[in-house]
Amino acid sequence: MTRRRFVLGVLSVLAVLAAAGACVHDNDDPFDEGLDVDWPTSDPDRYHWNGLTDPFFEFWSWHVALGENAGAFSVTMGVANPGSDDAAKRTAFVQVSGSMLDAPVLREVGVDDFHASAQIRDVKVSGSNGTQSVVHGGAGGVTFQFNVTIDEGWEDTMGALTNIPAMPLNWHVNALRARATGSLDVDGETYEFESAPAVEDHFWGNVYPSVTMRVLAFDFDDRDASYVFFGGDLLVGPFQVPLVGAAFAAGGETLEMRTVDLNALASMEEDANGDWIIETTRGDLRLRARVLNLQDEGFPGLAFDEDGLGEGGRVWHDAVVTVETLERIDELSDWQVVDIATSPRALFSLGVPTPYQDF
Repeated sequence: MTRRRFVLGVLSVLAVLAAAGACVHDNDDPFDEGLDVDWPTSDPDRYHWNGLTDPFFEFWSWHVALGENAGAFSVTMGVANPGSDDAAKRTAFVQVSGSMLDAPVLREVGVDDFHASAQIRDVKVSGSNGTQSVVHGGAGGVTFQFNVTIDEGWEDTMGALTNIPAMPLNWHVNALRARATGSLDVDGETYEFESAPAVEDHFWGNVYPSVTMRVLAFDFDDRDASYVFFGGDLLVGPFQVPLVGAAFAAGGETLEMRTVDLNALASMEEDANGDWIIETTRGDLRLRARVLNLQDEGFPGLAFDEDGLGEGGRVWHDAVVTVETLERIDELSDWQVVDIATSPRALFSLGVPTPYQDF
């Protein structure tokens, strides 16, 4: 059984990173009048490569749940090492994975066929294109076309460290709760969907954590709700910095918990049945997610290192996730469950090596 707890002993490191927050881009450059220039903005969902950093990666994803009989799928577009002098290390790609596929389908192209906006989410990989509202394209024998309506975002996904240029890894949830309408075609079999639950998220940086955990549960049986969680292990200079964030949106209220806010703790535990229990605690509030039904080995996940795009860890699109909200009166009181919600079609990913074994 693996169990690790994050203890917030990284104040000095985070202070240095937060100081880099002054390096923000001006949305309105005084010299751009009459010029069609893609000036960088402060939108976390834009393309972040500065034209120099190497290694570097950036992945944008759209996740859609199709219902009980069809499962769920994800579309990811991105780029790896666009500034590398070695052609073997730089690539752009489109990947489609899902419970209706035997294995993820990956299409790689040259970086010359990749274009992304430095202002908003607008990614083009050869004939595929993804924005926050329209996604279309394909990979292998899979094609997709759908529109997305965002009901709720999570603008400050990483709290005070959101969108800071100095961060080696960034995670942003552009759509915490959204609806997708369109179609997915898998080798001639078409799945049509209308107002299907959806989530959009986004990773970028120059270090991909060697150990990660991510949960995206956004198709709940009895309510319009969404739960997202990410845990990653970063090396910042000589320091190992745990990066954990979680949010649960339900009933018009969103609970947010992040270790970078210096007021939250997190724990992950794998039990004897291979299920995971993930807890995030802030003061007298706690979110407890149970990840169940990991009956097979899952699919290979996407990973990145200085050599470029690769596979790492495992991904499941059909995990069952229960989310409990707990409260207590004070530190001497017992925790009381005040709400339980269940998502039968959640995305769950584990990085390699075994998550958190190095802590």
